[in-house]
Amino acid sequence: MLLSVAPAAAIFGGAADDDGHPNVGALVATFPDGDFPVCSGTLISPTLFLTAGHCIAITQSLGATGYAVTFDSSVAFDASGRVIDAIPGAATLDPLFGHDQGELHVSR
Repeated sequence: MLLSVAPAAAIFGGAADDDGHPNVGALVATFPDGDFPVCSGTLISPTLFLTAGHCIAITQSLGATGYAVTFDSSVAFDASGRVIDAIPGAATLDPLFGHDQGELHVSR
């Protein structure tokens, strides 16, 4: 997911950890009837958020129409079911992602 964001607090052990993990956020999938936080991920550069391939593959198969990231320690929704303060981005699924859990991306 490509985006620009400012660091924010993460959740660790069920409570906000202040600046303990400032680059950890939640991937938010957008569906016609509302947003759904689906997976955690890590901001690995100012414009790159990394999450697991299965998070993108599953949400795409369920009809996600877009993606965003939130770094809020408490995810809040507006009246239409959208995550407040989510940062929109574009998701790219690794073309070598395998759904059989046996694909280790080892060079052959």
